[in-house]
Amino acid sequence: MTIGTRTNQARSLRYYRTCMLSGRYSVLAEAQSLRSDRARAEAWSLAFVLLGRYVATELEPKPGRNVATERSFCSIATQRPSSSETSIQH
Repeated sequence: MTIGTRTNQARSLRYYRTCMLSGRYSVLAEAQSLRSDRARAEAWSLAFVLLGRYVATELEPKPGRNVATERSFCSIATQRPSSSETSIQH
């Protein structure tokens, strides 16, 4: 469970308790809250869509807004040594 999910659940519980204590529980308001939470989660999951060699960062295709994910011949991969390793890697 992520922090955002816990925060949303805590907010929903506070909202529910406040409405119940004040005697003004509104089914419509609760349904709107659930819809906005779902919409936010869906938007987050669609933020990065893998399209073959490119990653689209927006839902609408626009020229020059894609990031290449292929390695070029001059790319270099490095690995950070773990704390137990004392030798230097080349």
